[in-house]
Amino acid sequence: MAVLGSLRPVVDFEALKAATEAASREVEDRAAKSTEERWAGELLKTLLGARRWLARDIPGGPSGMHDLDLLFDDERRFAVEVKSHTSPERAAFKAELRKINPISAPSLNTGWEVNIGVPDDNTNDGEVSPPLLKETVPQLPGLLERVETENLHDRVRYMSSARDQIAPQGGEVASQLQSLGVTHAYPASWREPGTIYLRRTERATWPGSSDIVATAEEHIGQQYASARRAIEDGAHEVHLFIWLPLGVTRSDAASAAASDFEPELDWPRMPANMGGLDSVWVARLAVPAAYPELHGFSSPIWQFTKSGPYCWRLGWQRQGRGRPS
Repeated sequence: MAVLGSLRPVVDFEALKAATEAASREVEDRAAKSTEERWAGELLKTLLGARRWLARDIPGGPSGMHDLDLLFDDERRFAVEVKSHTSPERAAFKAELRKINPISAPSLNTGWEVNIGVPDDNTNDGEVSPPLLKETVPQLPGLLERVETENLHDRVRYMSSARDQIAPQGGEVASQLQSLGVTHAYPASWREPGTIYLRRTERATWPGSSDIVATAEEHIGQQYASARRAIEDGAHEVHLFIWLPLGVTRSDAASAAASDFEPELDWPRMPANMGGLDSVWVARLAVPAAYPELHGFSSPIWQFTKSGPYCWRLGWQRQGRGRPS
């Protein structure tokens, strides 16, 4: 009686290696994108039901590419361009922080994040920020070393800026930090020990409907060439996603900060021209955007399409002008 040997599947190791390397590059490319681009990719993937998103405009890649692609199970591909709406002054200050961070402080036992308050009027950023940073940065290591040594962490975690004319509540060290414009200072276990990261203190703002449309129209006009290239590259749809950072103030184009509290849902008009785009999204840049599974997040995410405006909110349900879609 003949005994048949077990049949073993043939493994194509070269194909497996190539697939593994491609998946690794895909992860690296996504990690190289900015926070705003990664959040937009994850958010749109969730809202539109895409299988995954791919980074497109990457170092070493073709020039003039859009930021990312959304890939769907039915082989459709949506091209997405991501923009952050801000003033030149605010962008310059953010660039200055990127050059400064991280601040080396070998005497500290842990990593720290420090928020500094800057006047809300962006026109003053260029005058206020450089002297503020020049004065603040050299003094931070010594003051934070005292916080660690004297166990003053709770006294410096939440402070008001000295500009707010609120009396210091945390003693001498907190008072000195406040005088330097520091509003929050806290240990950051995710940072390298002996480093300090500076951030700008932002106040929460909610844009009104007219601001939403003005912001969309300002950026739509800049995307016509990009939209044409994406269509020629084979994209089925082209989307523009615009983030409104926290703390955007009235000196920014489109005055995107109507109030300090969330207004009632006020439907915006459609942009005058969609510029060849299939959808234009406008959303506040807030932490829940990084976690789209957080149901109940109610800050509106606006979507303008050729068929009209829509709003995503309350468990990521999309509503049209007064009618569920």
